[in-house]
Amino acid sequence: MLKRDNNAMNLLPSSTVLGQLSLYEVYDEYDGPKCFSAINSLKQLFLVYWCDYEEEFNKHEWLYAPISEKRLDSLRRGDFSIREVFKNPEQVLYLVNTGATVEHEKLDWVQPNELEDIYFPPNDFFIEPEFIEVFDRSADWFSELNISKNSKKSEFPSRKVVSNVLDIFGQLVECLMKDKPKAQPKVYPMSAVPGSFEVKLGASHNEKASAALDTLFNILNSSNDELEETLKGVNVDPHLLRELLDISNTENISLTLKPKYKSAAVTSLLINGKNLEEKIAVLEDITDVLIDSSKVPQANDIDKVIEIVEMRQRGERLNHEDIDGLTSNRQVRYYTDAAYCLGLLKKNLSVTSAGRFLISKESDESRYQVLADRFESSDFGFGWMRWSGVKAMEELDETTAYNFISTCVKGLSEDTAKRRSTTLIKWLNTLKPYRRKYSCNNEETE
Repeated sequence: MLKRDNNAMNLLPSSTVLGQLSLYEVYDEYDGPKCFSAINSLKQLFLVYWCDYEEEFNKHEWLYAPISEKRLDSLRRGDFSIREVFKNPEQVLYLVNTGATVEHEKLDWVQPNELEDIYFPPNDFFIEPEFIEVFDRSADWFSELNISKNSKKSEFPSRKVVSNVLDIFGQLVECLMKDKPKAQPKVYPMSAVPGSFEVKLGASHNEKASAALDTLFNILNSSNDELEETLKGVNVDPHLLRELLDISNTENISLTLKPKYKSAAVTSLLINGKNLEEKIAVLEDITDVLIDSSKVPQANDIDKVIEIVEMRQRGERLNHEDIDGLTSNRQVRYYTDAAYCLGLLKKNLSVTSAGRFLISKESDESRYQVLADRFESSDFGFGWMRWSGVKAMEELDETTAYNFISTCVKGLSEDTAKRRSTTLIKWLNTLKPYRRKYSCNNEETE
């Protein structure tokens, strides 16, 4: 967060009814800020514009307009000019004098029509996103997400629905933020408007998150015919996209996404829970063969995956020093990720019911049978079979593993794709003899 000496340059008053002020965002600067927003200890926001300077008395004159967060959001998006805020204030307008000392400070309540036009910003003075400096943590966000029911106004989405939407939306943006295979971008809620499910979202890198948001808008605005080709060109998990649309459709909710700044691509996007069935069906087909990199394992030793699950079931911490054959915590993550890919661990490393079922089996043979089932029903295993045009894992050709990953898994370097293909080959060869045969219509299906 940037810091500035607020008392230098006679910037902010400290002894007026406006309270103890600090910088929120700066929009225009020449020999110090000339247009900015300020916030006081009661979280009241003010838009501030420099009017005049009297060198003889070292006195600055400023216009202060109280401004709601909603209006400031609209101002950032270019819905109206800065002049409009002062010409038509929401509440009152103040003319504030600041000087070298507190004794020089003065505040007067004024009507806009009492001031000469020279006091106001030009008509064409708009906030330019590239020049904004953020000084307050609560202003450091990139998008606003509104979640609402399409039915009666008195109805609200359930807590579970809101939590799922926030989680899926965050994961989608994080996927699109990745510019390197090992990058770990983060999206998190910043603040919520009281009485509604309207949340401002921050990120570990807001510029990347804003660019990711533009890409997400382009994906969602693609026609059904263009959707598969669009998804092939970006690093995003189509399963997550399908989940987001499915929640909107089944729960009858609207999702409104608004970027912090006006974008050349979009100003807002509405997913309204209607007419989504066809796009969901298209995504259902796509998700069979397009797989997110987080769902493809990179841990060759399947027995060590079992060991990791057993350790977590006992409540043990996973340190590489306690696991034979592992020399770093990074390698530990490879194995926990592999267990996640098989549905044995959750992302928070708690054991799933499938993981508990696995370790309840006492023999290696029965455990391998369970893992063979998990292999075939996993995103990577089922995707590999669909891509290969086969119905069972024993029909898979191990030599196609690299081509499958290169074609269907996005966001991997060539070296990483090769390492993960060796994992698939090793697992396939280990588990293939233990694959159970299923019967269908009185016929045995391989």
